Amino acid sequence: MDATYWTRLLASEYTGRKFLIVSESLAGATSLVRFLAECGAQRPFILAATEGMGELPDPADAEWALLVTTGKTHMGLIRSFLESVTNLPAEVEAQIDAWDPSDIAEVLDGFLAAESLVAGRHHYGTRPQAWLDLEDKMVIDQLWDLAAVRRAPSAIVSVAGSEIDQVLGDLDWGAGTVWVADNTEGWHGGAEYLRWVQSGADASGARDWFATRCERVRIMPFLEGIPCSVHGFVFPDDVAAIRPIEMLVLRKAGTTEFRYVGTASFWDPPPYHREVMRDLARRVGRALRAEYEYVGGFTVDGVMTRDGFLPTELNPRMGAGIRRALRGLPDLALAAINRALIAGVDVAYRSREFERMLLQAADGARSGIGFLMVDAFPDVKQEFNVVLSGGQARLARPGETPEATITWDRGSPSGSVAVRPDPDQVPVGVSIAPWIVRGFEVADRVWELGLPQFTAAEDLHG
Repeated sequence: MDATYWTRLLASEYTGRKFLIVSESLAGATSLVRFLAECGAQRPFILAATEGMGELPDPADAEWALLVTTGKTHMGLIRSFLESVTNLPAEVEAQIDAWDPSDIAEVLDGFLAAESLVAGRHHYGTRPQAWLDLEDKMVIDQLWDLAAVRRAPSAIVSVAGSEIDQVLGDLDWGAGTVWVADNTEGWHGGAEYLRWVQSGADASGARDWFATRCERVRIMPFLEGIPCSVHGFVFPDDVAAIRPIEMLVLRKAGTTEFRYVGTASFWDPPPYHREVMRDLARRVGRALRAEYEYVGGFTVDGVMTRDGFLPTELNPRMGAGIRRALRGLPDLALAAINRALIAGVDVAYRSREFERMLLQAADGARSGIGFLMVDAFPDVKQEFNVVLSGGQARLARPGETPEATITWDRGSPSGSVAVRPDPDQVPVGVSIAPWIVRGFEVADRVWELGLPQFTAAEDLHG
């Protein structure tokens, strides 16, 4: 069985229908536009923040509007974009109404959208609010208990109170503690609302920083090891569990900050720990379905420590790392499967075959990328071949086989630096985070962008 089974299975759900696509970038909507065309849907309309990087949709296949977004961080840009989508400029609403005069279009949204109307149109396959509420890092313990999840201890305390000082000693396992904010300012991710506290001065600075952003923080021991996630899909009759994916969460030197820069599938934990993570995903998926009538994709994030995987959070949605499994499945319309599950479409999903296919693809076609937002962007895209292994960090010499590329290009709304390791040059099983760190070092020397210094997590099983 191949990916075309699910495309054919769901094609009739889209035939003849009209859709308004919400996507952070135009390039990010290209595959969806192609899928809709294959299913016989009408020509869609795209709301995006930027063109993005990669192949853009053909204007003959889709109409679009780019919305103005602001923000100096990834979270700031996401929130600005979502605000723009729910408060569209009059000229964009008029453009949508001209495209959809009969008001029949439905919204295919990004993973963070709520059930609010967009240009007066209703959503298709959007998560209910009860599932969105699970994004709050303060509420996970009930689910962990239902699924019998082994984890590190934690405490949820008021930023303004004295409890922080009382719990730090108990929760410090020797390398400090990690604090994460509640959802006072809304959903957050990408490690932007995390702080690594190792001293009294760190604690004082963290308390001041969090005080302007949230009411409570969740505090856990700092866990040394590879940040990683395991993806699951909840079907009405089963839970599919995919392989562990490395999360490229770097430590920003001289600060208490982390920086999430991407995902990769080159790294492998020991086989025993891999299966423990997959079993955990199945148990969490069953608990989600039983407690919240949940269906669709989710991830459990955590750290592969010396003593095994310890989870830190749940993402009740498809995580970014699932793209690593899709590299070997370019024809699989995974988002369409996810939306159909949420919308209650009753078809033969064949969850066991689906799981086997994703596992084989993820194990067989490894990939990864590290990226950073930067203030400046070039007039034209710049790219160089580099060598990064063996502790090296330099441009590839003429005639030398490169191990990765570094790219400086326009992002949203400023610039973006990316490090793309060549899958044919990366040994299977290794953490790619040190390569990404060295790639950023080369990029900073070449383009003088003033990038921060980073360090990578230690693979305690490597």
